[in-house]
Amino acid sequence: MLQNVPVKSLVLAPENPRKEVSAETLGELSESIRAVGVLQNLVAYREDERYFVVGGGRRLRALEALLQEGAITPDYPVPVRVMPREEALEIALVENLQREDMSPAEEVEAVAKLVDLVGLAEAARRTGKSPSYLRLRHQIHHRLADKIKPLLLQGELTWGQAEALCQVDPETQVEFVKTYRTHWSPSALYAYLDRAIDPLFSLEEYAQAGGTVAYDLDGKPHLSDLKLARQLQIRAVARIAEALDLPVVEKSSYQRLARIWHRPDNLVEYLQEQIERLQESGHKVVGLSYDHTLALVVGSEEAEQPQAPTSSEKPEKNKPAISEPTRHRFRLAAEVAQAYRFAQAADVRKAMAFFVLLMIDPFAYRTPRWRWTADNHVYSLSNEEAREAWEPLLAKLREIAGEEPTLESLAENPRLEEAFCLVAGMGLGRAEKAVALAGLLNEKTLKGLPTAYLNRVLEANGLQAAKTKKEAIERIRSLPFETELSLEEAEKTS
Repeated sequence: MLQNVPVKSLVLAPENPRKEVSAETLGELSESIRAVGVLQNLVAYREDERYFVVGGGRRLRALEALLQEGAITPDYPVPVRVMPREEALEIALVENLQREDMSPAEEVEAVAKLVDLVGLAEAARRTGKSPSYLRLRHQIHHRLADKIKPLLLQGELTWGQAEALCQVDPETQVEFVKTYRTHWSPSALYAYLDRAIDPLFSLEEYAQAGGTVAYDLDGKPHLSDLKLARQLQIRAVARIAEALDLPVVEKSSYQRLARIWHRPDNLVEYLQEQIERLQESGHKVVGLSYDHTLALVVGSEEAEQPQAPTSSEKPEKNKPAISEPTRHRFRLAAEVAQAYRFAQAADVRKAMAFFVLLMIDPFAYRTPRWRWTADNHVYSLSNEEAREAWEPLLAKLREIAGEEPTLESLAENPRLEEAFCLVAGMGLGRAEKAVALAGLLNEKTLKGLPTAYLNRVLEANGLQAAKTKKEAIERIRSLPFETELSLEEAEKTS
C-alpha cells in the first residue's frame, strides 16, 4: 500500500542492503529533493509507529540531511510503499542486486539475505543471476572467516580464492592466508591441507566424526577441518603406541628421532620391525612421537640412565646438574666433532657409502637430515606423489646396494660410484629446463599433456599419431627410456 509518511517516522532498517553512500552522491540527491521533492517512493515495513525503510536508504539519508538543515519539517510527507516485513525485504534486496553501483560487501550481504529468505532457485529467478553466482556470495557471507573478508572486499583476494577458502574451516583459512597472503592458487590450498597432516586414520573415521572434505578439480578429497583432523591424529598415535607397548612422548630431550617416512598398510608391524632393527644396532626405543611426522624416540641405554648421587653429594631438589639447553648444545658439539673426525679420516668411499645408505634405509645407520620429496612451495604436490616420482631412482639404489646393506658393505661395493652419482643427481634441486624423460613420466602426468603434443613426440620418433589420448600414452610407453619431452613445447601446443 502506497501512503505518505512523515519523515520523522521513518527509520533506516538494519536489513537495508546499502551500507555505504558517498558524500558527493548524498549531496546531489539532497539538492534534487530540495528542488523537486521525492520522485520515487521508498519501501518500508511498519512496526508500532515507526516505518523501517529497506528500499530507498539513500533517499532517506538525504531527507535526514535536509531535516537537520531545517530545509524541511519533521512532518514533511514522503511517499512510502508499506508492505509486510518479509515481502518488503525481498523486493528491496532484488532491486539493489540489479544495480551496478553496489560495493562487494553490500552485494555479498544482500545475496546472503535474499537466499536465506526465498531459497537459491527462487533468488536466481527473481534477480536473473545464475545459481553459481548467488551460491558463491552466499557461501562467502556465511563461511568466509571475518578476518579474511576485508581482503576480498578490498580486491586483494579473488572470488576464486574466496570460493576455495570457503571449503575449509575458518581457523584454517586464517592460518593459510597468514602464511601465503594473497599470491596463491586453489591447488596450493589443497597442497597445504595435505602437508598439514598425513592422516593415520581413515576417511570414514573422519567423516563419522563430522569432518568435512574439500574436493579438487580431479575429484581428490582433502581434509578441510584441520582442527578435527589433528584431534583424530592424536588418538591414532595413541592407539599405535599402545599396540607397540610404548609411551607417547610429546616433548623429548632424547638425542634422536627415527622418523617414519614410509607408510605401509600394516604400519604397526612395520614399526615393530624398525624397533627390532634399532635395538639390534644398540639403540633403545623409549617412545613414540608425532610432530607432523610419526617418529620413534631413540635414546642411549647408558646415557639416559640417571646417576644416583653419593652420600657426600647434595644436589638441589628437582634441579639437574646440567641444564637442558647445555645438554643439547653439548650433543650438537659432539655431532660437529664427529663430522670433523669423519672428514679427517679422508675415507672417500665410506663418505659416499654414508649418503647412499641414508637414501636406501634411514634406520640402517642413523636418522637422515633430509629426504627426497617435491618442493611443495613450488610444485604444490603431496608427499605421496613426490615419493611416486622418485621411486624409480630409489629402486635403482636398492638394486645396487643389495639386501640389508651396511656402511662397510657399501664402501666395498664395486658399483658405489654409480650409486653415489645417482644420489648426488637427486640432490641437484629444481631443473633449469623442464625437460623430462619418457621412462620417468607417470600416468597422471602424461594424461595432463595435450594429445596433440603427445602425437608430435610420436611422429618425431617415427611412430604414427594416435586417435585417442589413451592410445597415445601407450605408444609413448614404447619409446626409448631417455626420449625427451618438453613442458615448454607442450604448453605451446593447443
